Amino acid sequence: LYSYRPQDDIVVGTDMALRNRPEIEPLIGFFINLIPVRTDLRGNPSYRGLLARVREATLGANLHQEVPFDKLIEELQPERDPSYAPLVQVLFVLENVLMPVTDIAGVSLKPLEVESKASKFDLVMIHKEVGQNIIGSLMYNTDLFDASTVKEMIDSYERLLISITEQPALQLNDLQVQTLGDETRADAAPGFEEFMTAPPTMVRMSEESLINTSYLATDSTLPLVISPAVSGLDLAE
Repeated sequence: LYSYRPQDDIVVGTDMALRNRPEIEPLIGFFINLIPVRTDLRGNPSYRGLLARVREATLGANLHQEVPFDKLIEELQPERDPSYAPLVQVLFVLENVLMPVTDIAGVSLKPLEVESKASKFDLVMIHKEVGQNIIGSLMYNTDLFDASTVKEMIDSYERLLISITEQPALQLNDLQVQTLGDETRADAAPGFEEFMTAPPTMVRMSEESLINTSYLATDSTLPLVISPAVSGLDLAE
């Protein structure tokens, strides 16, 4: 999110199961509560530094996880708009609780994946622990994003994860979020990166050495014809 819109204060929501007491663990019902986690990105911290900040903010939010999200909205009274959810527009969820396997004689059971056709938030990124792997999925508001844009966001996210694992001490502004498509476009223009990073150098040239002047007709002084004497010179500039 910071790479798309750099700002020092980003709020991301996450779901809490709210089964933190032994007496409610076996109960059937929906106990999940949404909690907002506020992240401080001031000072362009390193990834490790940011991770420490997120950990502290998440632990602080967990202390108040039983406060209903609706109650939080009621107390804070944020500006409401029917086009987006209050306080939180992006969710990041980790599902690390395995579905228990129930054995019933003569019956075979397996979880049924239910495909959701609508997103209540702008973006919802869900990660699931499956064995030694983590599988991710991204839900999005089709009024704001199209499939190609979301595909590019996923590619950038994967590239960011690789950059983090390779150099976790880098600061946020130095982390690599470039996608393969971006690299391909950059390769299509050889020397462009060197051009953009080269220090400015002053070159003194006289006006006579930059342009050639002539006349449309040999016996007249107008109109004057000006042509560049140096290749690559744009007279419009």
